[in-house]
Amino acid sequence: MKKKIVIVGGVAGGATAATRLKRLDREYEVIVFDKGKYISFGNCGMPYYIGGVTKEEDIYIYTPQDLKDIYGVEVYTETMVTEVNNKENKVVVKDKKGEIREETYDYLIVSPGGYPFMPPTPGIDHPNIRQLRNPEDMLKIKAKVDKASDVAVIGGGFIGIEVAENVVIRNIKTHLIQAGPNILAFLDKDMAMEAEDILRCDNIDLILNDFVVEFKHKNNKVELILKSGKTITVDFVVTAIGVRPDTQFLESSDIALNERKYIQTDKFMRTSVKNIFALGDAVETYNIIDGEKTTLALAGPANKQSRVAADTIHHEINSNAKPPREYEGVQYSSVLKLFEHTIAATGFNEFVLNSKNIPYYFVDFYAATHAGYYPESKEAHIKVYFHQETAEILGAQCISEEYADKYMDVFATMMRYKGTIYDAQKLELLYSPPYGGPRSPENVFGFLAESIIDSKHLFATNEQIKTAEKNPGEFCFWDIRKNEQVEYYGESQAIHCQPTDIQKKASEFENTSKTILIYSPVLPWAKKAHKILSAMGKKCAILYTGISRSFNILKISG
Repeated sequence: MKKKIVIVGGVAGGATAATRLKRLDREYEVIVFDKGKYISFGNCGMPYYIGGVTKEEDIYIYTPQDLKDIYGVEVYTETMVTEVNNKENKVVVKDKKGEIREETYDYLIVSPGGYPFMPPTPGIDHPNIRQLRNPEDMLKIKAKVDKASDVAVIGGGFIGIEVAENVVIRNIKTHLIQAGPNILAFLDKDMAMEAEDILRCDNIDLILNDFVVEFKHKNNKVELILKSGKTITVDFVVTAIGVRPDTQFLESSDIALNERKYIQTDKFMRTSVKNIFALGDAVETYNIIDGEKTTLALAGPANKQSRVAADTIHHEINSNAKPPREYEGVQYSSVLKLFEHTIAATGFNEFVLNSKNIPYYFVDFYAATHAGYYPESKEAHIKVYFHQETAEILGAQCISEEYADKYMDVFATMMRYKGTIYDAQKLELLYSPPYGGPRSPENVFGFLAESIIDSKHLFATNEQIKTAEKNPGEFCFWDIRKNEQVEYYGESQAIHCQPTDIQKKASEFENTSKTILIYSPVLPWAKKAHKILSAMGKKCAILYTGISRSFNILKISG
């Protein structure tokens, strides 16, 4: 008997599931409903159309007619599913004419995605303020930007930064406003600050720790009133503050949602209702590092989830089919072009590691992207976290003018297979003077990490760190940084000295009986201080917990 599978939502999730099902069995009746005008398009390419880098036709992948002609999938665009009645196996559908009907199903896949978050700021509901969610938004924003001389972008995440870059490369004055202290939440503070410097150097007016409290409209201009009291007047505003799961239509069904309204699924993408599956941006999934539940809005995971859901449905219908594989989860792999630089990361960052109380060490170093004697070698800033006990790689970040994506792809692959610092040492990666060195940055990381493991008796224990956070008065603190590092990252309450003054400054600890915690962003400086203090008979340890946590301790240490 022919089975009928209804899919709610297209693009990377629903459209991929539809084509996979028809490849598995052409006899399946597959119907896709999408409330948008376009069923299959490249979301990630839309900012580049605004910048004139790509053409409009490059954004569209499949039309509804393509899916019908090539795969036999029936597609209804501008058609909204307003309700799921899982007890009777049917959905309520409202088309663009407002007509309402019901559609039955044997299996249902929901891939509703997310909708842009718009805060209730006075004046925000205006044609000169838009979000970038679909090709219709893209075309309207491009038309506005074409006539603009001054544009504001609100939000320092992926979309906000990509839009800001693509506006400023058109020689349009561009303001980027971020409510938090830093852009790009997936990066550590120090790496984010480097990215912020790149934005400023490329003529973006970056405003941090501030947000819009009111929009005023006059003479076709938008005046942004900021919390700080600052005002900015522009021709057009793009908001990219974040997304929320578009799951309101499921709330009357038996499909379980978490407290943030994301759809709960198992590792086969099955919801709490046996014949209903879910995937994409609106789904709660797992991270591969510690197995805990998480959410992630990226096309890559949605595509993989689609295959798992389709294969599971096919196996249930046809028991002779190959059993489906589980969806193992995400690891937060991200990459961003930022003018001439690439910013890439995978796995956990410092904030997440600390919040989960995972014991870690890290290596923070600079590597030449190819042999120094070959022209135009660049410098890559690489930061990698690894577990104190298992030596497994937990996360990595890189900023460079070349190869950042290559390095992070290697670390992402090692993490997927529980690779350790010793595995990094063994890697045999490609080498020729124009492309690298005889020891790749991944190898260098492995060797540096082993030296840290071998020296771990020098580091403060987790118990000492927790005590220092709660009762800093039980310790003395030594902050060893160059003046420019202090100026860049901020001052602390600890005793400070230049790296060249370590020997001289050690005498200030002569009369203390407390344990001295030493911090430096350059580990050899901290090791030198530890050696001197140990020779003086002092109890000491190196505070090696990442810049954010170290500074939190140092700033309350006075």
